[in-house]
Amino acid sequence: MKFWIGTSGFQYAEWKGNFYPEDLPAAQMLPFYAERFATTEINYTFHRIPAPKTIENWKTLTPENFRFALKAPQKITHWSKLRDCADTLEYFLKVAGGLGERLGPVLFQLPPTFKKGRALHRRHRRTQHTDENHRRLWLSAPSPRRLHGHGRKTVVRLRPRTRLKLERCVRLFQA
Repeated sequence: MKFWIGTSGFQYAEWKGNFYPEDLPAAQMLPFYAERFATTEINYTFHRIPAPKTIENWKTLTPENFRFALKAPQKITHWSKLRDCADTLEYFLKVAGGLGERLGPVLFQLPPTFKKGRALHRRHRRTQHTDENHRRLWLSAPSPRRLHGHGRKTVVRLRPRTRLKLERCVRLFQA
Protein backbone atom coordinates (compact mmCIF):
# COMPACT_ATOMS: atom_id res chain seq x y z
CA MET A 1 0.00 0.00 0.00
CA LYS A 2 1.42 3.36 -1.00
CA PHE A 3 0.83 6.48 1.07
CA TRP A 4 1.09 10.01 -0.34
CA ILE A 5 1.75 12.63 2.32
CA GLY A 6 0.77 16.24 1.77
CA THR A 7 -1.46 18.94 3.12
CA SER A 8 -4.84 20.39 2.29
CA GLY A 9 -3.60 23.32 0.25
CA PHE A 10 -0.23 25.01 0.02
CA GLN A 11 -0.74 28.75 -0.27
CA TYR A 12 -1.29 30.12 3.23
CA ALA A 13 0.15 33.47 4.30
CA GLU A 14 0.12 32.31 7.93
CA TRP A 15 2.71 29.62 7.04
CA LYS A 16 5.28 32.34 6.32
CA GLY A 17 7.97 32.35 8.96
CA ASN A 18 7.06 28.80 10.07
CA PHE A 19 7.10 26.67 6.92
CA TYR A 20 7.85 29.21 4.21
CA PRO A 21 10.65 31.77 4.45
CA GLU A 22 9.23 35.10 5.60
CA ASP A 23 10.16 36.86 2.36
CA LEU A 24 9.00 34.14 -0.08
CA PRO A 25 6.63 35.60 -2.72
CA ALA A 26 3.25 33.86 -3.07
CA ALA A 27 4.16 32.88 -6.65
CA GLN A 28 7.04 30.76 -5.26
CA MET A 29 5.03 28.90 -2.61
CA LEU A 30 4.07 25.96 -4.82
CA PRO A 31 7.61 25.18 -6.05
CA PHE A 32 8.93 25.51 -2.48
CA TYR A 33 6.16 23.22 -1.19
CA ALA A 34 6.70 20.68 -4.02
CA GLU A 35 10.36 20.30 -3.02
CA ARG A 36 9.22 19.06 0.40
CA PHE A 37 5.98 17.14 -0.22
CA ALA A 38 4.83 14.78 -2.98
CA THR A 39 1.19 15.89 -3.14
CA THR A 40 -1.31 18.55 -2.17
CA GLU A 41 -5.07 18.72 -2.07
CA ILE A 42 -6.51 21.60 -4.07
CA ASN A 43 -9.64 22.96 -2.38
CA TYR A 44 -9.97 25.76 -4.94
CA THR A 45 -11.57 23.31 -7.37
CA PHE A 46 -14.43 22.72 -4.92
CA HIS A 47 -15.60 26.29 -5.46
CA ARG A 48 -14.69 26.83 -9.12
CA ILE A 49 -13.18 24.96 -12.01
CA PRO A 50 -9.79 26.52 -12.73
CA ALA A 51 -8.83 27.95 -16.09
CA PRO A 52 -6.62 25.71 -18.24
CA LYS A 53 -3.90 28.40 -17.83
CA THR A 54 -3.94 27.84 -14.04
CA ILE A 55 -3.65 24.06 -14.50
CA GLU A 56 -0.68 24.56 -16.86
CA ASN A 57 0.98 26.87 -14.33
CA TRP A 58 0.60 24.27 -11.53
CA LYS A 59 2.10 21.65 -13.82
CA THR A 60 5.02 23.89 -14.79
CA LEU A 61 5.85 24.74 -11.16
CA THR A 62 6.06 21.14 -9.90
CA PRO A 63 8.34 18.16 -10.55
CA GLU A 64 7.16 15.19 -12.63
CA ASN A 65 6.61 12.98 -9.56
CA PHE A 66 4.32 15.51 -7.84
CA ARG A 67 0.58 14.76 -7.66
CA PHE A 68 -2.42 17.05 -7.23
CA ALA A 69 -5.50 15.74 -5.45
CA LEU A 70 -8.28 17.92 -6.84
CA LYS A 71 -11.51 18.32 -4.94
CA ALA A 72 -14.53 17.73 -7.18
CA PRO A 73 -16.75 20.81 -7.57
CA GLN A 74 -19.47 21.28 -4.98
CA LYS A 75 -21.89 21.61 -7.88
CA ILE A 76 -21.39 17.85 -8.34
CA THR A 77 -21.11 16.67 -4.73
CA HIS A 78 -23.34 19.00 -2.73
CA TRP A 79 -25.77 20.64 -5.13
CA SER A 80 -26.40 17.71 -7.49
CA LYS A 81 -25.49 15.00 -4.95
CA LEU A 82 -23.83 13.01 -7.77
CA ARG A 83 -27.00 13.08 -9.89
CA ASP A 84 -27.52 14.66 -13.33
CA CYS A 85 -24.06 16.22 -13.33
CA ALA A 86 -22.36 14.44 -16.24
CA ASP A 87 -21.70 17.65 -18.20
CA THR A 88 -20.06 19.40 -15.24
CA LEU A 89 -18.05 16.30 -14.39
CA GLU A 90 -16.83 15.83 -17.96
CA TYR A 91 -15.79 19.49 -18.24
CA PHE A 92 -14.02 19.37 -14.86
CA LEU A 93 -12.14 16.18 -15.82
CA LYS A 94 -11.21 17.65 -19.20
CA VAL A 95 -9.66 20.70 -17.54
CA ALA A 96 -8.05 18.61 -14.77
CA GLY A 97 -6.63 16.29 -17.42
CA GLY A 98 -4.31 19.13 -18.39
CA LEU A 99 -2.21 18.09 -15.39
CA GLY A 100 -1.33 14.87 -17.22
CA GLU A 101 0.59 12.48 -14.94
CA ARG A 102 0.50 15.05 -12.15
CA LEU A 103 -3.24 14.51 -11.74
CA GLY A 104 -3.68 12.36 -8.66
CA PRO A 105 -7.05 11.39 -7.25
CA VAL A 106 -10.19 13.48 -7.58
CA LEU A 107 -11.65 13.87 -4.10
CA PHE A 108 -15.44 13.70 -3.89
CA GLN A 109 -16.11 15.34 -0.54
CA LEU A 110 -19.62 14.19 0.17
CA PRO A 111 -21.99 16.30 2.25
CA PRO A 112 -22.65 15.19 5.84
CA THR A 113 -26.23 14.33 4.84
CA PHE A 114 -25.11 11.86 2.14
CA LYS A 115 -26.52 8.45 3.04
CA LYS A 116 -24.11 5.58 3.60
CA GLY A 117 -26.18 3.11 1.59
CA ARG A 118 -26.75 5.35 -1.45
CA ALA A 119 -25.62 3.74 -4.69
CA LEU A 120 -22.31 4.92 -6.04
CA HIS A 121 -22.66 6.42 -9.49
CA ARG A 122 -20.36 5.59 -12.40
CA ARG A 123 -17.55 8.05 -12.84
CA HIS A 124 -14.91 8.67 -15.45
CA ARG A 125 -12.95 5.41 -15.91
CA ARG A 126 -9.51 6.90 -16.57
CA THR A 127 -9.47 9.05 -13.44
CA GLN A 128 -8.67 7.79 -9.96
CA HIS A 129 -11.31 8.86 -7.44
CA THR A 130 -11.43 9.17 -3.70
CA ASP A 131 -14.37 9.66 -1.42
CA GLU A 132 -14.35 11.68 1.78
CA ASN A 133 -17.26 11.73 4.15
CA HIS A 134 -17.26 13.73 7.35
CA ARG A 135 -19.28 11.17 9.29
CA ARG A 136 -17.51 8.53 11.43
CA LEU A 137 -20.23 6.09 10.34
CA TRP A 138 -18.49 5.76 6.96
CA LEU A 139 -15.35 4.42 8.64
CA SER A 140 -17.16 1.31 9.80
CA ALA A 141 -16.50 -1.84 7.80
CA PRO A 142 -17.50 -2.73 5.14
CA SER A 143 -17.85 0.83 3.76
CA PRO A 144 -14.17 1.43 2.94
CA ARG A 145 -13.79 -2.06 1.44
CA ARG A 146 -16.96 -1.59 -0.61
CA LEU A 147 -15.66 1.72 -1.98
CA HIS A 148 -12.26 0.15 -2.67
CA GLY A 149 -14.03 -2.68 -4.51
CA HIS A 150 -15.58 -0.10 -6.84
CA GLY A 151 -12.09 1.21 -7.72
CA ARG A 152 -12.20 4.18 -5.36
CA LYS A 153 -9.75 5.29 -2.74
CA THR A 154 -10.87 6.78 0.53
CA VAL A 155 -9.40 9.76 2.33
CA VAL A 156 -9.19 9.67 6.09
CA ARG A 157 -8.68 13.01 7.78
CA LEU A 158 -6.61 12.61 10.93
CA ARG A 159 -6.80 15.51 13.32
CA PRO A 160 -5.26 15.95 16.77
CA ARG A 161 -8.49 14.90 18.51
CA THR A 162 -9.15 11.94 16.20
CA ARG A 163 -9.58 8.77 18.24
CA LEU A 164 -9.33 6.47 15.26
CA LYS A 165 -5.90 4.83 15.11
CA LEU A 166 -4.03 4.83 11.80
CA GLU A 167 -3.54 1.04 12.05
CA ARG A 168 -7.32 0.57 12.21
CA CYS A 169 -7.77 2.80 9.15
CA VAL A 170 -5.28 0.69 7.21
CA ARG A 171 -7.02 -2.55 8.28
CA LEU A 172 -10.41 -1.18 7.15
CA PHE A 173 -9.09 -0.53 3.65
CA GLN A 174 -7.30 -3.82 3.15
CA ALA A 175 -9.20 -6.35 1.08
